[in-house]
Amino acid sequence: MKLKRTLILTWAISLAVTGFIIMGYVWTKKMDAQSLILTLAVYLLVLGAIVLTRRRRQSRGGNAVQKDERTIRLANRAASYSWMISILAISGLMYFEYLELLRLSAEQVLLCVLLVMLATFYGARAVLAKKGDID
Repeated sequence: MKLKRTLILTWAISLAVTGFIIMGYVWTKKMDAQSLILTLAVYLLVLGAIVLTRRRRQSRGGNAVQKDERTIRLANRAASYSWMISILAISGLMYFEYLELLRLSAEQVLLCVLLVMLATFYGARAVLAKKGDID
């Protein structure tokens, strides 16, 4: 029960802080309507993913998946691949910027890097899981 209270308190504080940050951006006219909607949509997607994960875990009897040596090795290998591909993506973005093929803001670059890291990690983990045991 204590964990549930802590989780609720954490989310309440997180929502309040995020709300104040967004209100500050809107009041100072540093955030337009499109960015506000995108920020709220991403925040709601993350919140929805967490809620669905908790419900799925509760439907299994509340037990989390046990990690064995294989799953730990798969996650470590997937993280390694993700880092390497992300470094190559950052190098590519820097090269495109140097050649003046792209003009990206810092926010766009960070979003690209974040998406590449997430996509490659989960993609590599899925491929490695189907592959079987790794050395």
